[in-house]
Amino acid sequence: MSNSTSNGTDSLYEGLPYEFDVSTARLWVHFAFVILGFLLAVVTYLSQCSEPAPYGKHTPGEAKKGWGPMIPQRLAHMTSDGLCCVIFFLLIFFLYGQHRTYTSYTFLGLWQLHYVHRGLLHPLLMRYSKTHVQLGITAGTVLPNLLYSFINSDWISSAVYDDYYYRDPRFIIGIVLFVAGFIINRWADAKLRSMRRSSSDKGRELHESMHV
Repeated sequence: MSNSTSNGTDSLYEGLPYEFDVSTARLWVHFAFVILGFLLAVVTYLSQCSEPAPYGKHTPGEAKKGWGPMIPQRLAHMTSDGLCCVIFFLLIFFLYGQHRTYTSYTFLGLWQLHYVHRGLLHPLLMRYSKTHVQLGITAGTVLPNLLYSFINSDWISSAVYDDYYYRDPRFIIGIVLFVAGFIINRWADAKLRSMRRSSSDKGRELHESMHV
């Protein structure tokens, strides 16, 4: 099964419309990272259940001991998502990948569409409830993001898909779901920014009225 398939009806609806065309050693390295990513997710979940990291609703009024100094939230966000999921992803795709076809470029475009917004535009547009975050939070997100970016970029730049995969219902449905999710996420971001703007304006009006 490879992208040299000549008859589209032969490959359509097959269980696995791709093959991961790499050496055995590299295949094992890839899946070793997949297992590591799974274990990291489990450990993170269990640790968060016992003692949540000082982020989001768990952010204390002052810096929590052991998590490092405070840094701007925008810088932290752009470092963890932009640097890892945009720049590093592209480096793996173009420098480490072995097969790049229209399918892999499509997946690359979808990934970049999400993370260019998430890691570069979103931090510049969002009104954060907390303007600063501790350095340890950012450092703790960099390793997982590097790991998961490598796994995904390595796969889509090395997997060989069938020539007619673009006609496969799984591909079409996946694209539709992604676009729908992307639109909903952008709408939710805009709604959140609007709510925080309203909250900020009300707080400013209250502050001004107290000084009249």
